[in-house]
Amino acid sequence: MADSLPAPSDAAQLIGSLAELGHPSGEHLQRLLDAIDWLRIPAGRRVFSEGEPADGMYVLFEGRVRFVVESAPMDLTPWELEPVGVFGEGALLTGGGRSRTAVVVRDALLARIPPSLFDAVMGASPGVAAAIARRVARRTVFPGADERRTRRTDTAVAFVSPTLTTSRLEPLREAAAQALGAASDIVAIGADRRDEMFDAVRHSDRVLIVVDSAVPVDLSSITDLVWNGIDRLAAPTLELVLHDSLHSSGHLDDLGTAWRPPQRFAHRLRLREGRAADLARLGRHLAGRSVGLVLSGGGARGLAHIGVLRALAESGIQVDTVGGSSMGAIVAGQHAMGWSWEEIYAHDRRVWDDWRLRWEITLPTVSLFSGRRSGKVFEETFGDRWIEDFALPFFCTSVDLSTFRLAIHREGPATQWIRASASAPGLWPPVVDGAGHLHIDGGQLNNVPTDVMRDCHDGPIIAVDVFATQAVMTVDTEATPPIGFRHLFGRRSHPRYPSIAETFNRCALLGSLQHQESARHYADLYITPDLSEISFRGFDRIETAAEIGYRATLEALATWHP
Repeated sequence: MADSLPAPSDAAQLIGSLAELGHPSGEHLQRLLDAIDWLRIPAGRRVFSEGEPADGMYVLFEGRVRFVVESAPMDLTPWELEPVGVFGEGALLTGGGRSRTAVVVRDALLARIPPSLFDAVMGASPGVAAAIARRVARRTVFPGADERRTRRTDTAVAFVSPTLTTSRLEPLREAAAQALGAASDIVAIGADRRDEMFDAVRHSDRVLIVVDSAVPVDLSSITDLVWNGIDRLAAPTLELVLHDSLHSSGHLDDLGTAWRPPQRFAHRLRLREGRAADLARLGRHLAGRSVGLVLSGGGARGLAHIGVLRALAESGIQVDTVGGSSMGAIVAGQHAMGWSWEEIYAHDRRVWDDWRLRWEITLPTVSLFSGRRSGKVFEETFGDRWIEDFALPFFCTSVDLSTFRLAIHREGPATQWIRASASAPGLWPPVVDGAGHLHIDGGQLNNVPTDVMRDCHDGPIIAVDVFATQAVMTVDTEATPPIGFRHLFGRRSHPRYPSIAETFNRCALLGSLQHQESARHYADLYITPDLSEISFRGFDRIETAAEIGYRATLEALATWHP
């Protein structure tokens, strides 16, 4: 697997400088030097694989190592470690197999501390043992949150295209160079320089394939250059850029349906030719400074997200990736299509503040409401668009009742999946997918899916939780539950019982509320507007909700900037 080396001449200085080992010195340092294995591993080879028994803790002194959970979906963003860094201690501490695969992407110099010596270090230094235990515990409780997605200053990026000329790629290369700095190696190779693609691709950290969004083309000639003859996990990150020709209007919603290649890509971006804002977004993406926005569910309280978008726009913060659950998925999807906050406000005020939506009650054999009218609202809003056709990267979540898991939707028909994300159980019927699986509101398992955003996004994350503040639900101790028409026509009498919708909503979110601490941990900014005065079905209070979201976001941004 690796070439063993004699200890380098400065080995004592290298090991003695490690804070992770308590800056060893004297006899303790000499014992470490006598037992450490020094390894040189070339790029493209693995240090260890997921599931293997632990053979030691590693210290990286040169090169770069990438970590991937192979059992996870391939579109999850891996993380990388640069010198000086320690890894592999978790499996030694827990006694289990490796939790992920480590593969070298730049020729690496490593020091391997064998298990017996690791145990001795832990026993000899309680402070070191405690620090290692804390680090492993945090990775277990908040997987991926503390791992370092390095923002390197020497990134090698290649823009390649099987159809576009090099001159049409040049604006993309210039935007990348401005964002990454002079130390980065950035090239653009178009169809007119096809013979240069192999060297450019194989010596890059990231390869962005740029294609015309309206013209299908076989990409296998380029993907084969990236993947053949190398461990796929060590291959450059492969991304797809759908290049839209100039449109007569500047509105993002003018983007048409893009073709869908069969290959999977780490990221998928849409850029309009000649648009400075889109080039700036590309630069933020490559530099790890793109802003991700996660919007929670919460029924009518989710209308506060419109005010959040207003505050972000007025503060000059551009959202680059957006996702959410339930009502948050609806507003996030509208923003991902390119709608401004004003357009979202006008549209949602018209379609959601509709008394007819409150009177689609049906015989509750499947759900309390039939969902026919609300279904038309989703169709009117998102039409026949697919998530891949959105202007911004987007995801929403649902709960797959058939497999008892959280489903993450980054592609597919937008109307179907966003409606599924907002189908509160018991209130609206589940949405049935092509395999016959039943999907309900994603907020039941994860109301603020910041962890999902972190898996596909390495820039700052803003999260908005409209359900964090709850009014205490109480009734008079002498009250009796109203039944049937007494409940319908006695709603304004006091005391009263909460509606079935309010009770369903509270019960449904009980499990998700247990994950609030985790959701906060994955976010760089966590905004919690106080919307306790607005009920789950208070869609007639859109103006109030939006204003509360606006004020809360301005207050949060006063002390934070991405």
